[in-house]
Amino acid sequence: MNSFNLIYEPCIPVTFANGKVTRVGLQELLIQAHKIENVCHDSPLVVTSVYRLALALIFRIFPLENYEEWGNLWQKKNFDAVKIEEYFSQWKTRFNLFDDQFPFYQTPGLPENEKKTINNLILHKAAGSSVTFFDHSTDDQLANLTPEDAFLYLLTNQTYALSGGRGYSPSRLNNGVACYLTGGNLFETLVLNHLIKPLITLRIPSKRNDIPRWERDSKSFSDIRQDVIGYLDYLTFLFRRAYILPPREKENELVCEMVYLAGSKLPDAVLDPFIKYVQDKNMGWKRIYIATEKQLWRDYHTLISLNPEKDTRPPLNLEQLAELKNNSILAEEFTCSLYCGGLLSDKASIKLWSFTHLPLPTQLLKNQDLVNTIKKAMDFAEAQKARLNGHTYRAAQHLLSGRENNGDKNAINNLVDTISTEPLFWAMLESPFKTFIISPSLGDEEGEQAVTDWESECKLAFTKCWQITQNSIINSTRGPEAIARAYNYKEKV
Repeated sequence: MNSFNLIYEPCIPVTFANGKVTRVGLQELLIQAHKIENVCHDSPLVVTSVYRLALALIFRIFPLENYEEWGNLWQKKNFDAVKIEEYFSQWKTRFNLFDDQFPFYQTPGLPENEKKTINNLILHKAAGSSVTFFDHSTDDQLANLTPEDAFLYLLTNQTYALSGGRGYSPSRLNNGVACYLTGGNLFETLVLNHLIKPLITLRIPSKRNDIPRWERDSKSFSDIRQDVIGYLDYLTFLFRRAYILPPREKENELVCEMVYLAGSKLPDAVLDPFIKYVQDKNMGWKRIYIATEKQLWRDYHTLISLNPEKDTRPPLNLEQLAELKNNSILAEEFTCSLYCGGLLSDKASIKLWSFTHLPLPTQLLKNQDLVNTIKKAMDFAEAQKARLNGHTYRAAQHLLSGRENNGDKNAINNLVDTISTEPLFWAMLESPFKTFIISPSLGDEEGEQAVTDWESECKLAFTKCWQITQNSIINSTRGPEAIARAYNYKEKV
C-alpha cells in the first residue's frame, strides 16, 4: 500500500524566522509555529487553505471557552508539543493521503471508470469545464504532481470549490472577501484567528458531535450531506468527492489521475466567520465581493467597521480582537496586520484572485469616528478619480468628434480605455493609504494632519496621471484643443 502521511512528510512550504525556506509536516507546522514566519506558496489560495486547516487542528486540540483561556494560550507563545503529538498519534492513520479506507480529505470507493486528470485539483489549470486562467494547458495534457503538491491542491480545491456543473456547489469563500489577522509569526497568526466557542456559535451553532472530517467513523465518512454539525465540520467540509489514484510505480512517486465528482452542499444559512456580510432585502446576508475594477484596500473602511448595526455582520476574528483589547488581554501597544482577499469566479471559471496585506491599528476597531474619517478620505480620492475620468472622457470626445456633445459613444469609450490612467492613479495611492491609516489612531491633531497629507497625495496623483494622458494625445491634430476643452469644462468636485 502506498503511504504519504501528512503528519510527518514535509508537505507544507514555510519560511522560518531566520529566512530559511523549507517544507514541514503538519506536526512540525504546529510545534514550530512560533519559529515559522509564514506559510509560503505562489498561490495565496493555497496559503489561506493551509491556515484554515491549521485553525481546525488547533480548535480541536486547544479548544477555548472564554477570553481568559485565549489569553493564557497567547501568553505561552507556543503550542504545547505534547498535546499535538498525542493528538496526531491517536489519529495517525487518518492523515495518510493514500489510505485505502480513510484517505485524507477524500472519498474512498469512487468508480475508477470516472477517473480524470489531476488537473481537476488545480484551480488555475484547465480541466473539464474550467476555462484556463493564467495557464494554457488543456484537459488532454496530463499533469504530474508530487504527493505533497497533490495534497496542497486538494486542500485548496475543497476550500475554494467553484460552482459549475450539475450538483457542483461552491464554497462560502467563492467570490467573497475573507479577512485574516496576521502577527509576528505563525503561532500569533493562528491564535489571533482562533475563535472562542461562545463567539463562533453565534454564526455556526455547534452540536456535541462536531468533529473534523478525518475523525468520522466508516459509516459516515463518505456521506453526501446538506447540513453542518458545527465549526469543525464547516472548516473541513468537502464540497467535492475526490479520490487521488496512488502512484502506480514505487520508483515514480508522481500522481497524475483522480476521480472527481460533486460532493456535499452547505445550507444557505451558514455564514463564514471570516467574511463580512451585509443584509440585502432580496438576497438575505450578502458577502462583500471581490470586484475586477476595484482593489481591496479601497474597501478597507467597510471591512474593518464593527459598528453594531442590524444589517451587517463583521468578521468574527475582528470582533474578538476588539474584545481582547477592551479587556486588556492584549497590550495597548499591540499591532497586527489584516490579510484579506479571495477569488472571483463565473461558475467553473476563475476570473481573478486578489489578496493584500494592510496595517490594522487596533484602535480603529472600536472607534467608528476614525473609520468614518477613513471613509471620507476614500470619498475624496474617488472624487479625484471621477475628475480624472471626466477630463479623459471629454478629451476623447473632442478628439473623435470635434464637438462637445456629439460623437460615437462606443468609439469614445474605447479611446478612453486606451488613454485612461485610472489604474495608475490608484496604484500611486496604495502606499500613501497604508501610511494614512496608521496616523488617525495617534490622536486628533495627528489625524487632521494625516487627512491633509492624504488629500495632497490624491491631488498629486490626479495631476501626474492627467499629465500622462495629455502627453499621449498632445501631438494629435485635435490634441491641444481637446486638452483645453477638458480643462475649461465646469467641474463638480
